[in-house]
Amino acid sequence: VTSHDDAENAIFVADSQIPRVPVPVNCNLAVFYETYEFPTSNDSKNLANANDIVVRCVDFKPNIKTMFHHTQSLDFAIITEGKIVWCVTYTIY
Repeated sequence: VTSHDDAENAIFVADSQIPRVPVPVNCNLAVFYETYEFPTSNDSKNLANANDIVVRCVDFKPNIKTMFHHTQSLDFAIITEGKIVWCVTYTIY
């Protein structure tokens, strides 16, 4: 994670290995970065946080079925290896 110091130089504010946490839906999850408000905080365990940004890495095991979350959020998926077959059902709550 990068930022700027008081002299406007680009700096690293975090440069460490990010722990992966097994979750009970057949995948591993790692939070790269998240914000909630100003000043930022990185200690929430919520799946989606109001008015903020969350960047996660999700590692799906091959040939498994898992659930997908339902939140009011804008999500992006970047597949770096393999493929994901995604079956979407639409329900109005």
